[in-house]
Amino acid sequence: MEITSEEKAEERRREHWKLLSSLKTTVEGLVSSSNPNVWSRYGGLQRLHKDMNHILSHGLKHEQVYYKQKDYWPFVWRVRSVSPHLASHVEQFSKLEPVLSSGLKSVGEGYKAERWLLHSLQVHLLSAQLRPLLKHQGHTSKYYNGKSGRQNRFGI
Repeated sequence: MEITSEEKAEERRREHWKLLSSLKTTVEGLVSSSNPNVWSRYGGLQRLHKDMNHILSHGLKHEQVYYKQKDYWPFVWRVRSVSPHLASHVEQFSKLEPVLSSGLKSVGEGYKAERWLLHSLQVHLLSAQLRPLLKHQGHTSKYYNGKSGRQNRFGI
């Protein structure tokens, strides 16, 4: 039995809803806390990082997946040319070396993207860096699968 395009679209909507729902739950939990230090006390930073990493990894084109490791670093790295004033926030991660355990070899540069994401969340610059990237639909469609039309996969 072949899957129709409507079924594929419905599955994508469910996946998007699941990702956004997880992020919403995390943010609601952090906001509802009366503790001013939710980043460290409740693992807020790690939870938000995990949710955003899943969102940014979702829908990457096949070329951006190396040995089942999704790598959105090439997408993020492009911020240097799209918004030069933000270049330093990305460039500081370009020379990072992977932390390897038991002699495993790293493929791709996903570790750079994850470190950039964590730092961007810590310094509250994630949206400022993503906004210019997402406004360039050609750039977004180069790295991510998604529907065609006016809006990119992130609704911008």
